[in-house]
This record gives sequence, structure tokens and C-alpha cells, in this order.
Amino acid sequence: MTDKYVCFLGMSGIGKSSLINALLADRDNVVPAGGIGPCTAQAIRVRYGGYPSFKAVYHSKEYIVQLLSVLIDIYEQQGCNKTRWNFSKDLTNKIQRIQKAKLRNANSEIEIKTYIWNNCISQTCFLITGRQRAQLEITYLIDSISLILNEMAPFSSQFEISDLNRIEIIRECLEKRSFNYKCYDIQKYHQYLSDHAVGHLAPLIQYFDMYVNADLLKRGIVFVDLPGVGIDGDIHQKITKEYISKAKLVILVVSPRGIGSAEHNLMKSVDIYRKLIPIDRVNANKPLKLIIAVTRVDDIASSRFRQNKSKEKWQHWDETCLDIEVHVRRQLIELLSAAYSINGEVRAQRNVEKVSELISIVPVSAVEFRKIVADDNYDRSFITEEKQSNIPRLRDMLCRLFEGYI
Repeated sequence: MTDKYVCFLGMSGIGKSSLINALLADRDNVVPAGGIGPCTAQAIRVRYGGYPSFKAVYHSKEYIVQLLSVLIDIYEQQGCNKTRWNFSKDLTNKIQRIQKAKLRNANSEIEIKTYIWNNCISQTCFLITGRQRAQLEITYLIDSISLILNEMAPFSSQFEISDLNRIEIIRECLEKRSFNYKCYDIQKYHQYLSDHAVGHLAPLIQYFDMYVNADLLKRGIVFVDLPGVGIDGDIHQKITKEYISKAKLVILVVSPRGIGSAEHNLMKSVDIYRKLIPIDRVNANKPLKLIIAVTRVDDIASSRFRQNKSKEKWQHWDETCLDIEVHVRRQLIELLSAAYSINGEVRAQRNVEKVSELISIVPVSAVEFRKIVADDNYDRSFITEEKQSNIPRLRDMLCRLFEGYI
């Protein structure tokens, strides 16, 4: 069966994982929520399986060498005394090749260079400590990566025992290159899953596949939770663009403010605007389907309710959903007009409203949907029916799309 990719795209922390969980399971969390942000370029692929399991494929040691090379750059650019790096001959040669490649492809944009440096520090901190924003000296990070590569630590740092344990686990992962786990022990499964999907091993992962027993995925649909990114030229663009090129549908997840500059730049960087253009030529690729899912709408409805209690909270919810659909539609038309004008797509520009009409805008609340399903007397939802959350509506759209009705 051919994979039918549904890509979830959006900024870090916008609620992609929570939305995926609500779509695939009424009660359980299939994908660990609370992602780690833009410090990893992995995409989580969620496929159908008879029982919960996952497979992680790790980066090679070259990835770790790349991190070490950038950390050395940072150390030397800080004006520290030049250090004689007494690495093995093989590692020294690898670092020199990387440095030469950087010189050939030098980018004068300080902003991009700073982003790469900060991202490298975040990744290394997360690998070693399990925390992205750990306040560690650059020398400690260099020593940690050196140990991972079975080299002597140049600065002889005094390591935390927990960090040494993580370093040893990373070494084992690099030797194995992959890890498969079937859910024989539910507690261990969730621990291993958390370590890989949102824990300290996440930056080490190149490919990550989850298998869950969800009816929606039986049609060969594969959910892809893409990295939370949003600047042109960043290091995640390649993997995001790769999946978008194979996708049947993209679900852009945004906040109630709609499509801001970050989301707009993200869509431009992965060619979404171009892929939305209707194609009439015979044997040409069909245009990409796009759904815009708006999260955190319940926060706006709650705020309106506090200001005006003459209406029930669910009434504010219904009105807020309608207002947001109008707001985001207006944004979308403006952005499509601008994007097609810049690209010189005159034919598409003449049909901007037609293109816009093919794009569904769905305000959702995964949180309120889960409350309705749980039916907990101590934590009631302010909406009265599952369908008001629009999660069933979004599920139905996916089913009809892959049955060929839309």
C-alpha cells in the first residue's frame, strides 16, 4: 500500500502533537506531547500497526563530529587561547575536511551563523543533560562530545554522573544505529518512547516511525509531525521540504492570530504556495491539499466569557470559531495574492479566491474534545458535544479526502 502522507506543519509548541493525539485516539496519548522545539530535525511518522511499537534510526558518528566541529568554532571565536586539539588522526582529518567545506561555503549572514551556533549548543546540551537550556561551559560540551567519540577530553572536565550515563547510552546508540521496541511492557514502552521522541535522544535520531492501532490510519495514511521551524534557510528546511514534496495533504497548525510572518516564511521556504496552484495540464501533478487548523481557540472563548457573561461559554466558543475562520480566510487571500504576484503566476493570481475556497480553515480544541470523551465530573468541558470541538469534522475531512470525495 502506498503511503499517503499527511504532514503537520507549524511553529514549535503550537499544539501539533496534541492535535494528532486527539485525531488518532479518543483518550490515550499516541504521540508524546510537549515537543522539544527546534533543536532537532527529526520528523515523527505515525503509521498503522496492530499494537504500539516504534523504530528509531540514529544519525551516524559523522553527525557528532559535525557538532564537535561547530563547538570548536564557537570556542575559538570567543577569543579563548588556541588549544592544541590532541584528537586521533582520523578525527582530526574529519574535522579539517568539515572546516575546509565551511570555508568554501562561507555565509556572510551573521544571523544564520549565530542561529547554527545556538542550535548546536542546544542540541549538545540536550543530548548530554536532557535540557536544552542548560547553562554549561563550552569546554564541558567539547569534552562531552569528545567522550562520545571515544577521545580524551581536552579540558578534563569534572562530569556529572547522570551526564556520563547519557554519554554511555549515546555511544551504544551510535554503535547500534537503530532501535526497535514493541509494547511488551507499557511502562518501559512509554519511557523509551519519551526518551526518543521528546527526550535527550531526540537530536540523535534521523528517522522515527511509530505504529499505532488507529482506524484513521488503516487507509495507508501516515501522519508526519514535522519539526517546529520557521525561518528561511534554517537547518530543518531540507527534511521539511522532502516530506512536503511527497505529501497528499498539509495541515498547517496556527494560533488564533492566524498566519503570521513566521508561518508565511515557512510556507514560502517549502514551496507550499506554488504547490497550491491548480494545474490543468494532462498528466500534471495534482495541487497540494491544505487545511489550516487553528488551536487555542478555547483560550479566546474563555477570555470573551470573562468579559461578557450574558452568554454561555459555549456560545462564545461558537462565535469565536466563526470569527477566526473569517479572519484567517482574509489573511489567506492576501498572502496568496502577494505570493502569486511575486512568483509571476498570473493565471493563479486571477483565481486566488478559487484557490482559497479549496483550503479549509478549522478552529479546533483537542483539550475540550478530550474532556468530553473522558466524561469526568470533576473536569467538565464547557462545550456540550464532541462535534463542537471540530475534531470529528477534521477526522471526517481526512477520511473523505482519501476516499476520493474531495
